[in-house]
Amino acid sequence: MLASSGYYGNSIDWTSNGDVDTSAWDMGSCNSAWSFAVAAAIQSANSIQRNNKTPLSVQQMVSCMGQDYFTPDGCAGGNIAAAMLYTLDNPLMA
Repeated sequence: MLASSGYYGNSIDWTSNGDVDTSAWDMGSCNSAWSFAVAAAIQSANSIQRNNKTPLSVQQMVSCMGQDYFTPDGCAGGNIAAAMLYTLDNPLMA
């Protein structure tokens, strides 16, 4: 909406000022890409909306979600939608 109003021009590059992190992360042997995706999405939204660039804990989701969010073992994979729901009930720590 703001872009079409001409306020920001025709496009916005959120990466140019660091609002969206495009760096690669190392998961090691843990199949936890889902947790990195969720943390990156929330961090980007916080940065754009609140100018808060604080990194959030990926490990919290991998270690703490568990059966309540249909993730028996965070390193065995997870569900992005369930992780988003988890963050509503359990805000990610920095």
